[in-house]
Amino acid sequence: MPGIWVFAENREQTLELLNVGQGLAQEIGGPLTAFAIAEPEADLAQIYIDHGADEVLLLPPLPQDQPRETYIPSLVEAARQGDPEIFLLGGTLSGNEMAARVAAQLKTGLVSGCTALKYEPAERSIILERLIYGGAAAQTLVCKTRPIMATIAPRTFAPGAPQTGRTGLVRELPAPPASLVKVISRS
Repeated sequence: MPGIWVFAENREQTLELLNVGQGLAQEIGGPLTAFAIAEPEADLAQIYIDHGADEVLLLPPLPQDQPRETYIPSLVEAARQGDPEIFLLGGTLSGNEMAARVAAQLKTGLVSGCTALKYEPAERSIILERLIYGGAAAQTLVCKTRPIMATIAPRTFAPGAPQTGRTGLVRELPAPPASLVKVISRS
């Protein structure tokens, strides 16, 4: 189902991406979907729905010895089945690496470090903007492949306000295959 998808490593950045995604979803007329890592103590699915998600895809928690990159096959498979128009990911070190690997497997482009996204109805395209030359200039891009993938650095946008009373779908995704990489310790 075409629409806007968001994935970030933590709740705060997901709320930022949901705020950006909600505006784009309204403009293109598609649903907004968020990925959430299932946590027993927090109902992230409902929090994300309250902040604009129409659907939440729950990823199972990983064992302590598995890196976050273990989710890449799950993200790729979900994107192949769901066919999103736009896929926004958190632009952290880990998020940028994951986004590049997901984009490569989906055979699509990736715009890293987006600072602005705008829908152009006449062209039916998304205009992406990012800073270059250490912030001295802005680059404007139009991605010709689908899904349009972009990473957005933390604190680039404000999180949206919750909208009480919203309802949405929650779907659990299967556990990803175990990674050959093992985490020895986390700092």
